[in-house]
Amino acid sequence: MFDNEVINKVKSLMKIGNNYLKENNCREAISIFEEIIKLKPNYYNAYNCLGSCFFQLGDIDSAIEAYKTAIRIKPDFAEAHNNIGLAYEMKGIINLAIEEYKSAISFKKNFEQAYLNLALLYLNQGNFDLSKEIYQKVLEINPNNEQALNNLKTLS
Repeated sequence: MFDNEVINKVKSLMKIGNNYLKENNCREAISIFEEIIKLKPNYYNAYNCLGSCFFQLGDIDSAIEAYKTAIRIKPDFAEAHNNIGLAYEMKGIINLAIEEYKSAISFKKNFEQAYLNLALLYLNQGNFDLSKEIYQKVLEINPNNEQALNNLKTLS
């Protein structure tokens, strides 16, 4: 296939794969994302989506490997750093989860979801001062964020 054909095919497949992912049809999504990776082996977003499929299926180790591959290809891919942070948190590897959330934020300064994940992790760890500080940052980004507003009320 020519480059434009590959690009068009990948775009089309990404739409299909993401639709399957949104519908929680992870088995179908995985086969689509794997097909994309065969066509374009360095397409970091396909690995991130593949990781999200594995995560939804509860295969956290495979999710981590897929996210690591996305990050290896595109080290500043904030979404993959956030996602691998969630996976590390699920496995109880808190120090790496914190590191990855902070990396996500460093690459995408107003990454609301990464801030929320970090604040909630600190809250669950009993580090209320840090959690408060981060929820306040969330409110600087989005003054109407209900999770941050509710959790700050609880912490006050």
